[in-house]
Amino acid sequence: MKRCCARLRGIPASTSAQPTRRRCARYTDRSMRWRSPSTLEPGRPNTGSCTVASCGRRWPCSPCSSCWHPQLSERRRSAMVEFFRWGNPSALAWLWLLPGLVLLHLYAMRRRRIALELFCPDLTESRLGLRSITRRRHLKFALFAGAVAMLVLALAQPMVGQRMEKARRKGAEIVIAIDTSLSMAARDVEPSRLEAAKKAAYEIINRLANDRVSIVVFAGAAYKYCPLTVDHDAALMFLDSVTLSSTPQPGTAVGEAMRIAGEILGQAEGKHRAMLLLSDGEDHAPGALEAANKLNRETGAAIMVLGVGTPEGEPLPMVEDTGAVADFKRDERGEVVISQLNELALQELARAGNGLYKRIDEPSSIAHISTRLESLEGIQVGTYVYTDYGQRFQWPLLIAILLLAAEALIAEQRVVPRERGEYAE
Repeated sequence: MKRCCARLRGIPASTSAQPTRRRCARYTDRSMRWRSPSTLEPGRPNTGSCTVASCGRRWPCSPCSSCWHPQLSERRRSAMVEFFRWGNPSALAWLWLLPGLVLLHLYAMRRRRIALELFCPDLTESRLGLRSITRRRHLKFALFAGAVAMLVLALAQPMVGQRMEKARRKGAEIVIAIDTSLSMAARDVEPSRLEAAKKAAYEIINRLANDRVSIVVFAGAAYKYCPLTVDHDAALMFLDSVTLSSTPQPGTAVGEAMRIAGEILGQAEGKHRAMLLLSDGEDHAPGALEAANKLNRETGAAIMVLGVGTPEGEPLPMVEDTGAVADFKRDERGEVVISQLNELALQELARAGNGLYKRIDEPSSIAHISTRLESLEGIQVGTYVYTDYGQRFQWPLLIAILLLAAEALIAEQRVVPRERGEYAE
């Protein structure tokens, strides 16, 4: 079993049979060891040493079984998102050409071998040199495929942050809760309720300046989908991946989403916070109003509600894997279920949270919500961000050129001099 760094420094181990696992609040992994402790958690006091009492190291401890941090993966993911980005990520879709090229190459090799066996049945592989030729053709194709992959990466324009600076930003903390229950598949709002909610959240996030944003998804249960972050590009990346299957539990637990929002905002600094709820209002769990009152009372967060849907409602489509609508959801009596927008419940939630209610299909509804969120008086937040992003497409482009040059230099057939009167391979 690995030992804690404190034991490696000569401090005697505990005499208890089961050692106590202690968490080091200043811990970082090997890939981030060059960063000082003050850069790991903005807002924490810089003590300049590990907070484990028995550890005398000035810098964070090395990974071990007794000294670890529960949010390590979250920090590593956030740091990598800030350090590296794609200038043209849509170009990465061209990587799907590679499997097709592989299949086409294997098909061409098989057709060539069948043709040789058909027209030259008496010639052996050794006389024709087929094994050597096959190996050379596979090598040439591998170099060509690698060059294609590098060209695609160059088209995607990889960008790397040159340096990291501390930026002072003034902004609020906003939690965006998105309903992912089955009723959000209704298409009374084009293209569907869920897609309309994601589009509205996308526009609102783009209107925000320096506010920290978090995303919560909920159906029968609620989950923190994206932590509070000032990196809006990362938040939008998480938002794009929200689907109806993000929360597998059926139902609509609005109160649970507000409880998760309270946990997120309770960890944030400052008193200027808000929650944006995007839902059709079909709540199948009690306690939503009590949760809204508690959230507003304990965190001071105003609850903005954006109703998604229409009062007339729409049947819930049962979509196949191909995207076609096979049928509509039916109740126990076999009648088609109509999902309607519950405006009364959503308006009560907005009043309980001292916020604002708007319908998503109303003119300027997103503008009103954004204006209310922008009016929140922010707080000073110190954070480390990467600046001066530089283009790095030159490296994959250079590798592609070298691979193409190597592919051109390799001949399919090795020319061997023979005596006069004999065929040369």
